Amino acid sequence: MTHYSPTDPEARIAVKPGKPRQLCYLASIAVDAAEGIITHIQADLAGKKDSVCLQSLVENTRSRLARHDLKLRRIAADAGYSSGENYAWPEQEKITGFIPVHGLFQKQREGFVYDQLKDSFTCPQGKLLTMTRHFVDREYYWKKSYRASRKDCNTCPVREACPGKKAREKKLDMTCFHTHCHRAYSRQTSKKGEYMKKLRQSRAEPVLGTLISFLALRRINTRGQASAHKVMLLSAMAFNLRKLLRWNRKTDLAAARALTGPLPLLFPLFSCPFSLR
Repeated sequence: MTHYSPTDPEARIAVKPGKPRQLCYLASIAVDAAEGIITHIQADLAGKKDSVCLQSLVENTRSRLARHDLKLRRIAADAGYSSGENYAWPEQEKITGFIPVHGLFQKQREGFVYDQLKDSFTCPQGKLLTMTRHFVDREYYWKKSYRASRKDCNTCPVREACPGKKAREKKLDMTCFHTHCHRAYSRQTSKKGEYMKKLRQSRAEPVLGTLISFLALRRINTRGQASAHKVMLLSAMAFNLRKLLRWNRKTDLAAARALTGPLPLLFPLFSCPFSLR
C-alpha cells in the first residue's frame, strides 16, 4: 500500500486507467435484471480486484433472496470479475455464470496439442511437454507450467525459432482453470451469452451511474468500512423507493385510462377527527 490516511486507515488507494489515484471504498452491487431493482450492495476495500468480491456478493444476494423464497440461477458480470475461480465456483453452486473471459486467455496454442487426460502438451515436432509446477503470476492468477525435455530441445531442428537462443527448453504456461475457461468462453459466445451481455449493459450498469451521479454516492463523508456500507445501503434504499413510487404511478395511470364508464366515488386516504355541524 503506497498511500495511507491517518483519519481513515481502512480506506485504500484505487488505481484505474485515466483516473486520478485517490483513497476510497469499492461499491459492489447486485441488480435484478427484470425490474432493475438493487438486491444487494456492499462496501469492500478498494485495494483489491473486483473479482475477489464476486463470491461474497453472490452469497449475500442469494441469502437475501432466499428470505423471500427466490432462487438465484444465473449471474452476469463484466470483465472485471473474470478469473478462473469465478468460473469454477458458480458451477459448483449450480449457478450459470455469464462472465467474459479475460483478454489474455488463449483458447488454443498454435501448433501445440493439449491432452486433458495426461495433462500435457505435444509440440509440432512430436515432443512432450509435461506439467512441472503450480505458481501464482504477477496478476495473482493460479497457473500451471509445462516444460519440454532439455535433451529433446537440444536435438530439435527448429530450436532457435521455438524456445529461443537463451532458453534451454520450451516452456508453456496455462491457467489451472483451463476447462472452466473453455466452458465460460462457450457461454459467452452463444446467443444466450449475447442476450445476457445486452441485458447487463442496459439494466445493471446504469444503476451504478445513477447512484454516483444523482444519489450522492460519488463521495462518502464517513470513516470506516462499516460506515461506508451504511451510506451505500441508504443510497440503494433511495433508488429502490424511487423505482417503487414510479411503478405505482404507472399502474395507477394505466388503471385510470382503462376506465370507460362514469368515475367512481373517491374516498379520502386519511380520516379527519372532526364532525360536521
